[in-house]
Amino acid sequence: MFLNPDQLRIWNGPRQQFFNGSSGSGKTILLQFKALQCVKQGEKAVILVPSSLTALYNDFFAKNSISSGVEVLSPLDISEFFQRCDPDANFHFFADELQAFEAEIPDVLIQLEKLLSRIADLHHYCWVAYDYMQRNEGQESRDETGGLSDGLKIQAQAHELCKTLNIYHAPCLTTVVRSTFEVYTFVQAFVKRSLLDLLQRLKLPRFDHIEKETKEILTYFVENYDVLNHLGHHICGPSVTVKKNSDLDFIAQVVQNEINKWAESDSLHRVAVLFTTSFPKERMSHLMAQKGIAVCDIADNQKNAVVLDFGHKAHSYEWSVVVAILWFNNDLSSFYTMFTRAVSRLVVITNGDVPF
Repeated sequence: MFLNPDQLRIWNGPRQQFFNGSSGSGKTILLQFKALQCVKQGEKAVILVPSSLTALYNDFFAKNSISSGVEVLSPLDISEFFQRCDPDANFHFFADELQAFEAEIPDVLIQLEKLLSRIADLHHYCWVAYDYMQRNEGQESRDETGGLSDGLKIQAQAHELCKTLNIYHAPCLTTVVRSTFEVYTFVQAFVKRSLLDLLQRLKLPRFDHIEKETKEILTYFVENYDVLNHLGHHICGPSVTVKKNSDLDFIAQVVQNEINKWAESDSLHRVAVLFTTSFPKERMSHLMAQKGIAVCDIADNQKNAVVLDFGHKAHSYEWSVVVAILWFNNDLSSFYTMFTRAVSRLVVITNGDVPF
């Protein structure tokens, strides 16, 4: 496994740490392979991930011939885990996509704190990863009460949890591994706009209800965050093609062309069509069916079907070919997630009304 210097900082860092970074910075790779290393040494690993990622993690360990020694849990499984787990049991603990946990259980952070407080032995790993720029499905940049987005809330909560439990919180991963210059340019502009907007909103009266300490943490983070992410490579990223056309028939034909070029009939799962929340998924699915193309959701990942799903569900997944559909100017935060899922080829289809 190749790790860049930014990832090596985490890999060789403290056994108990929280870390965060943009989509494509390698958080999931670090967690999966460190857990794999522990299990191969005959030790037990417990991994907590959103329900949508349990199959992905189980598949990873199955492909590495690991049938025991690792347990993959969703937030819904925490209470049951406490009931059956021996209080004196020793295990390494890993958690991925922390910012998504509360979408499944409102008090999951309280449950997580109970779990982490049990891992007092510094010889055991306790790694928790999250992406502060991401938010839960359907969320706007602020919630109905004027509060901060989920990702930014979790940033403050993670720091507080680390302080309470005396766990190291690593600096943000700033090396974008799965990117090309085109993708890199877009995400730089988006992050800068988002952070500047946050600084302005923190000063507004509607944010007065936020605890002073939380606001200070967020303000410090924004003012000191190095938005200049670094490219992990310059030549080995996916090829990128940008097409400007919002017609569904055109999009369906592009997908069919990509399938013909890149995928055999028994490996359609190598191609994914990802889009933002306003995109007419059902209409697109009907058009694909007319062309004889089987489709499935991300979580299904059928071998004989093309993935057709929303981009915000694509965390930690990857495909050889990704067709990213930027349907009008919405869901800007999910654009970059879609872009970084492509391994060999990225096709961006836009109506021209997006900053790319």
